[in-house]
Amino acid sequence: MKRKLITRALMIIASIAILTAPVHGQQIPREFTKILSIGDSITEGISTSKSYRFRLTNQLDNTACNYEMVGSQTTNRDGSFVSKHEGYSGHGIEHFLNSLAQNPGIDSIINTEQPDVVLIHLGSNDMNRNQGVDATAVELQLLINRIWAIKSDIQIYVANVIPWFGSSNINPTIGADVNSLGPAFRTVVDNINSNQLHIVNVKNGYLPGFMINDGIHPNDLGDDFIANAFLARIHANNDCPTPPITLISSPLNDGDTLSSTHTFTGSAADTDGDGIQRVRLAIQDNSYTSSSDRWFNFSSGQFGPFSESTAVLSNASPTSVMWSKSVTLPPGGSYRIFALAVDSLGNQNYFNSGFWPTSTDFFTSSDSDKPTTTIATPAAGDTRSPGGLLLSGSASDTGGSGIDFVQIALRDRDTQQWYNFSNNSFSGAVGSGAVAANLFNTTTNSTDWRRIVTLGQGSYTLRVRTFDNENNVSDYSTRFFDVQIPDSTAPTTAITTPAVGDTRPSGGILLSGIASDIGGSGIDFVEIELRSRDTLEWYNFSNNSFTGTVGRGTIPAILSNTTTNSTDWRRIARNIDPGSYLLRVRAFDNENNVSTWRTRIFDVQ
Repeated sequence: MKRKLITRALMIIASIAILTAPVHGQQIPREFTKILSIGDSITEGISTSKSYRFRLTNQLDNTACNYEMVGSQTTNRDGSFVSKHEGYSGHGIEHFLNSLAQNPGIDSIINTEQPDVVLIHLGSNDMNRNQGVDATAVELQLLINRIWAIKSDIQIYVANVIPWFGSSNINPTIGADVNSLGPAFRTVVDNINSNQLHIVNVKNGYLPGFMINDGIHPNDLGDDFIANAFLARIHANNDCPTPPITLISSPLNDGDTLSSTHTFTGSAADTDGDGIQRVRLAIQDNSYTSSSDRWFNFSSGQFGPFSESTAVLSNASPTSVMWSKSVTLPPGGSYRIFALAVDSLGNQNYFNSGFWPTSTDFFTSSDSDKPTTTIATPAAGDTRSPGGLLLSGSASDTGGSGIDFVQIALRDRDTQQWYNFSNNSFSGAVGSGAVAANLFNTTTNSTDWRRIVTLGQGSYTLRVRTFDNENNVSDYSTRFFDVQIPDSTAPTTAITTPAVGDTRPSGGILLSGIASDIGGSGIDFVEIELRSRDTLEWYNFSNNSFTGTVGRGTIPAILSNTTTNSTDWRRIARNIDPGSYLLRVRAFDNENNVSTWRTRIFDVQ
């Protein structure tokens, strides 16, 4: 047993060392969206804010959008965030219509960067210089026409300008003037009437709490708000090509042992509807140390320079496809399979690196039958009391080589830390914390296994798998369970905004507060409802209107900053007209204990 474990460990270490090299292959041309952000300090980002571009690029990365930010500028003012743009603190629209020392002007910018998408947030500084709303709207139209005169296929997104809650030494009516820009810009967009021109609503729902102390520049919440507004319009117009997602279902787990002849399977999905063109496959032998001779040739069955093949597609739909490929490999080897889906536009998920991001390591063996693993305790969905807990089950092997060992790992789902069986504690997120279980009642074909752990309150995941003496590995058996002291204490709820006796302006109103739980089970959700005291109608959060006296329109709040004992909650009620209103809030914990209703009466004028 010891010899086999050492041999397997050396193979895995060698595999990790080799696989630092990327899989390039014959790259298909990909479609990228070049995105250019132009504006003032809201776009550039000041020292206390990285600008909305930071949030926008993070969200574009999360959707695997094939994009590139372009521009001659690379940082915000304090250098804490690097991403290309054309944002200049203090500049207005007029500064982009002419070439300046700092600003090369819109003609030079478009000619140099050749963007596909232009995001514009400008106008506040024009109002600060008392230029006038109408004159600024005329300049916006000139700017749009100049952009299209150079590159006619550009999609342009114009923000209707966030509010100005601060003051101005030059313009005493700065707040009202900035507020008037939104309708004026919408009129410009409506009059041009092009499907390449879009107004982006960053004004409605933008609150004073979204600003830093100067009342002019956004804080993190404000940047999130602006980024979300731009992102929603970009996605609605399908201006961000997204590569398909590729999954490998067999082998399912790293380290699985397969028969020499195996049908590899998986799936691919394309969320923006372009359809799957093909799925590329490549297999490398992990034992080779040279990249020039480790790739499997699907035609000859030999290993040599890089080679790839195409999977067989079936069960195709406009958005998803199943794929498979039967391959015969030498037995007793250590391999890695790569899979990469390509949509009909040629998009594929390289993330600009040249790597194929989807791969699975596996072994081949003459004993190709995987053992099986079962978990007996704790039972599925079990809730246990703190202290010593028995983990137990059984493992079976039908391939004839017998059970080598059963590997178990235990993870705290709240902290994501793994259990260290040597000191009975959770000791970090690095490493799986896996350990061999104690075996007993062992025969050639089966064994029982067990391990005792000491646990406090929490939610846990137990993962168990079995290795036979030919390094065939069972699928993971997984069990979710909780450890907790019974909680019979109701949570509490507090309302922060609106404040007691508050009078708010009409439009979007932030409803927020805190829910706390001292019983230990944690907050499950916070339920809110809003009623007009004038009409007795309940607010419908799904369509932002008051829809009658039947039904309360109750909806869960959005939770944030959640810990075991407390959470912040919030909801934005939109389109609230002048009147008197009643807000009711209550919290539910994870043992279905319910707080008393908290109420708040406030007026809107």
